[in-house]
Amino acid sequence: MNIDRQILDSFLEKVETVVKQAIGEVKSDINGIKSDVSTLKSDVSTLREDVSTLKSEVSTLKEDVSTLKEDVGMLKSEMAEVKSDISVMNVTLQEHTDLLRALEHRTEENTAQLLQISEDLNYLKGTVASQGKEIDELKMLRSEDRRIIEAVSAMVIKHESQLKTMGV
Repeated sequence: MNIDRQILDSFLEKVETVVKQAIGEVKSDINGIKSDVSTLKSDVSTLREDVSTLKSEVSTLKEDVSTLKEDVGMLKSEMAEVKSDISVMNVTLQEHTDLLRALEHRTEENTAQLLQISEDLNYLKGTVASQGKEIDELKMLRSEDRRIIEAVSAMVIKHESQLKTMGV
């Protein structure tokens, strides 16, 4: 029995060694798992913080989008007003263009009339100058005629005086 006991003790020692090794390996694995769980907890905590930050940023983005939608709505309204104003401006511009063309046509007519008046005026100036020369000539003739009349009158007076002295 001693041998059996020795075999049994030897077997138990080997089993104990194997079990201790297995327990050591399990403890080592558990420690590794604990470390992994700790890392996972840290990662999950970081993810939670990141998710919280993302939620906050998404909330902010939603507010920004809402504001942008309002701004776009206002811009659309303003664009409609601008389009309306541009439409009115285009009508007014067309009216002004038509008026400008009419004024340009009238200016061309007036310019033609002014040129005609200028030509007529130059003709009249020439006529007046010509008539002025004729008037000057007539004045000279009249002046000469007066001198002749005065001379003839003086002669008539002289002859009358001579005739009176002669008794006629």
